[in-house]
Amino acid sequence: MTKSKWTQRFLDLAEHIGTWSYDPRTKLGAVIADERNRIISIGYNGFPRGVLDTEERYEDRPTKHLFVAHAERNALDNSPMNVEGCTLYVPLLPCNECAKSIIQRGITKVVSYYPDREDTFNWDITKQMFRESGVELCLVDKQ
Repeated sequence: MTKSKWTQRFLDLAEHIGTWSYDPRTKLGAVIADERNRIISIGYNGFPRGVLDTEERYEDRPTKHLFVAHAERNALDNSPMNVEGCTLYVPLLPCNECAKSIIQRGITKVVSYYPDREDTFNWDITKQMFRESGVELCLVDKQ
């Protein structure tokens, strides 16, 4: 996919939104936009509302993974409107759990950077589910 100015803008915005995360290791943001390039929703990785963001929980990886909601999931959950037919921009390929929600909510395209490695978060399963469900996965080079 050729990277348009809008694609780069939304990926840059997703990276900026990721800086809002309290997670000291992984700061990831996501942007959902409609076909007219209007921002519908944003999200970043972190604990659900009202759940304590303690340093101890973030430092213990197994505990962190039990508590944290991924940026994609937060963007979907935070949307004030239907996201069917929209595009999700996220710098890192979604995990298989987020892929399920992306598919169920009707997102038709996911734009992400080419991964540095292919062995994380069940990306092979994510790609398979996107193929089978008709979600277009567009990978672009990072600047």
